[in-house]
Parts: sequence; structure tokens; C-alpha cells
Amino acid sequence: MIGLHNKGTLKISNKNINNNHTNNEHWKYTSIKHFKSCNLNFVPIKNKLKKVIPKSNEIILYNGNVYCYGNEIKKNNLHVCNIKHAIKKNINNINKYFNKILPYDNDLYLNYNTSLFDRGMYLFFPPNTKLNKHINIKHIIDEGENSSFLNCRNYIHSSENVVASIVNYEELDINQCINTACEIYIEKESKIEIINYSKKPNTKQLLNCAALIKSNSLLQFHAIDMNSKLVKNNYYIKLGGINSQCLFNGCNIANNDDHIDNYIEIRHLDKYTFSDLNYKIITNKTSKSILFAKSIIEKNSSNSEAYQNNNNIMLSNKSTINSNPQLEIYNDDVKCSHASTTGQIDNEAIYYMRTRGINKKNSKKLILGSFLNSVFENIESITLQNYFKKKVTKYLNELEN
Repeated sequence: MIGLHNKGTLKISNKNINNNHTNNEHWKYTSIKHFKSCNLNFVPIKNKLKKVIPKSNEIILYNGNVYCYGNEIKKNNLHVCNIKHAIKKNINNINKYFNKILPYDNDLYLNYNTSLFDRGMYLFFPPNTKLNKHINIKHIIDEGENSSFLNCRNYIHSSENVVASIVNYEELDINQCINTACEIYIEKESKIEIINYSKKPNTKQLLNCAALIKSNSLLQFHAIDMNSKLVKNNYYIKLGGINSQCLFNGCNIANNDDHIDNYIEIRHLDKYTFSDLNYKIITNKTSKSILFAKSIIEKNSSNSEAYQNNNNIMLSNKSTINSNPQLEIYNDDVKCSHASTTGQIDNEAIYYMRTRGINKKNSKKLILGSFLNSVFENIESITLQNYFKKKVTKYLNELEN
């Protein structure tokens, strides 16, 4: 592994890059060559950011660093600062936990991130925090050189007995490559919901996100990817305590020549753990979308349950979907299942709607909206459900069929 925070020039040959990733299952469907031309250091445009006033529940990140945050954050005594400051001051004993749950084996770009990151967010929830309003994290990024990496490191730590909801909102129109690593720690008796919304039509993205969930805690994670030039997301979830749970809920809509690749690994490490993955994909034109989902039940995880469900719709015969759900079970006393379907829009359904006076284009939009509804209805807040339904409906209106 490349040394932690060791700034400097890294000399790795193209041959080594290929060798490090060819045999990695989470890089099975995405060629590493798409990222090899990118420089490792990001230099933003030197324009001065106009004054931004955050909403009460908002954290604003500017080029990856904490720029400002609202009164709701302060009122609830949440600790927000830049990640490098938190590490330097060892805030809330961060150095005991930081950099412990992300897998580094043969992942060159995760090692790049660990070695080179110079920006990122630290977010800490004190014990017994109960938020009535979700936190909104908004990203603002200045466009630097088209071939440069923005290396970010984010860290979220929930203490015991916390209830909180976070929306990570990344709607960007920049020509960078964003290399982000994120660690999420959830202590006992907590319930954390995270909505990760991404729309980056001109951006390349590498995301490695890992979560450790302790006893009697729940992580509800919603991943929503739309219209992204090249996205490679790797999620690693560890159910690390008795009765820990993860509900992983997501969708992506790929259009034109988009490439969206999600690897999701959920590992059951203790008894009575529960995971449920629900993921939906829509592809159009020459786009490509991948879901590689793996649930692993370890030997000591008796009375655990793991479920996977994946449904996909192809709007074009030239688009590609690779669905690869897997179960690895090392304990007989468990309940597990997985299912995956891929097809096109039902012509009979379109015909039925047209006989009721709905034109073909609107019929397709209604069918696609209904197809995705179960994803958004898993979000706790009705307000957020409706917000993301509207965002996706607007985007579906823009699709050329």
C-alpha cells in the first residue's frame, strides 16, 4: 500500500496498473485504461468563489473542503471540519478509526487517494443525537485541468443512539476525474439514512465507500446515479454486530454513451444480521450499466438473512447491462435469496395505455416512472421521495427514445 499522506510523485507503469486490476472482480466490467491518462493532482481555477449562504440544514463543500454550514448543524452540536484538521488534532479519537475499513488489496486508485488526498470532510454525530431534519451536503467544484484528479477523503462517524438522515448531492458539470474515498462508522443503537445523488454528464468518477455497522444499528443507503459519463463505484458494507442491518436501495439511468458500474459487497460478520439490496437500472442508446452485487455470510453469522433483487429495462438494443448477483454462504442456519431480470418495456402495457388516450411517449414515461417508484418509496421522508421522483421524471422527459 502506498504510504498514508505521503505527498510526492508516484511512478507506476501502465503495465503495473493493468496487472493490479485485471484480476479484481470489482473491476471486471470497467477498463482501467479510462483513468490512466489523468494527472494525480487537481489544480482548481483561481476564480474567487462568490459568497454562498448555506441553508440551515446545509453543509457546503468547495473543491472538496468544508466551506460553510448552517445553523441547524451548529444547533445540534454536530462536529464538521476539514478531514486533515480532524486527523491532525485527533478529534474524537479519529485516528483510532480512520483508514481501517476500506480494502486496499490491488486497488491502485484507492491507494492514490490515501496517499495524495489533501481535502475532504469530517462529520461527527455526538451520542443521543436525534435530527428532525435531514442534512444536505452540497458540492461546488471549480473546473481545473481536464485530465486532473480531485482526490477527496470523507469520514462520517455516528456515535451511539443517533437518528439522522444525510443527502449527499452531487450535480456537477465539470470535466474532471473525481477520486473519492468515504468511511462511515455507525455505533450501537443508531439509525442512519444516506441518499447519494449523482449527476455528472461530463465527469469521470471513482468512488470507494465503506461502512461498518455495529449492534442493533441500521444503515439505509440510497444510491441514485443519472447521466454520468464514466462512474466506477465500489461499496463495501460490513455488518459488524448482532442485529446490525443494511438496506441498500438504488437505481441508475444511463443514456447516450454513459458508463455506470456499481460493485456492492455486503459482508455479514455476526449473528442475526440482515441485508436487503434492491437495485434498478434503465439503459438507453449505447450506454452501459453494471451491477455486481455480492452478499457474504461468514461462518459465525447464524440466523442471518441476505436478500438481493435487481430489475433492469433496456430502451435500446445497442445498450448493455451486466447483472451479476452473488451469494457466498458459510453458515447453514441462514435465509438468503437473489433474483435478477432484464428486459424491455412491455408493448402490451403501452398498447393498453394508448387505448386509454395516452400517447406512446407519455406511456413510456409512466411505465418507467412506475418501474422506479419502489426505489424512491424506500426513502423515509415523503418530501425527499417526491423531490427525487420529480428529478428523475424531469430527466426521463429528456431521454430520446
